[in-house]
Amino acid sequence: MAETGRLQQFTAPKKLILYWRNHSGLSSDDESSSDAVKRALFKRYHDLKNRAWASILRSTQVTSRLSSAEQKRLEADFETVKSLEFTVPNIYGFLQGIIDQQGEIQLSMVCLVRGGAVRSRGQ
Repeated sequence: MAETGRLQQFTAPKKLILYWRNHSGLSSDDESSSDAVKRALFKRYHDLKNRAWASILRSTQVTSRLSSAEQKRLEADFETVKSLEFTVPNIYGFLQGIIDQQGEIQLSMVCLVRGGAVRSRGQ
C-alpha cells in the first residue's frame, strides 16, 4: 500500500508534464519538451502569484489614501513582496507591515497637505 502511494507521488508530476506536452503541441520525442513544459508552468505560476499579491494589495485599499510619491514608494517596495511565496504567513506579514506603517503614512500625508497649504499662502 505504501509502495503504491510513493509510485503515485512520483507519477503525478510526470502525468502533469505529459498533459501539458499533449496540450502545448510539443513533441513527446523531444527531450527538451519537458523543460519547455516546466518553463511554461513556471511562467504561469509566476503570473498567477503576481495577480494574487496584487489582489491582496488592492483589497487593503491603502493606495487610495497615498500621495503619488508614497504610491511610487509602495509600488517599488511591493516588487520585493511579490517575490515572496504566496503563503498565509507571508500574507499576514505583508498586512502587518501595512498596519505598522500607518503612522508614517499618515504623517507623510499631513506633511504633504501642510506643505501644499504653505505654498498656496505664499503665492
